[in-house]
Amino acid sequence: MQENLFSNPVVDLLLIRDRLGAVLGPIRDPQRLNPVSQFVRSFIGSRNYDHNSWQAFARLAQRYRDWNELADAPVAE
Repeated sequence: MQENLFSNPVVDLLLIRDRLGAVLGPIRDPQRLNPVSQFVRSFIGSRNYDHNSWQAFARLAQRYRDWNELADAPVAE
């Protein structure tokens, strides 16, 4: 079996980030979301086209003060 970066079960995420950054360039700060927002955005994006998912994400972010409020919202909303 060929050895690669993922052959070791304990993968150093900082090493992966640095190697990707060397090839693709740094992540620009305006593209970064906090971890919960990124999860919500990714979840929406898994079922929608990118443009639509960003619009849905923006509507959710405007409707609820924070993600805890969204989590506590009635299912009907």
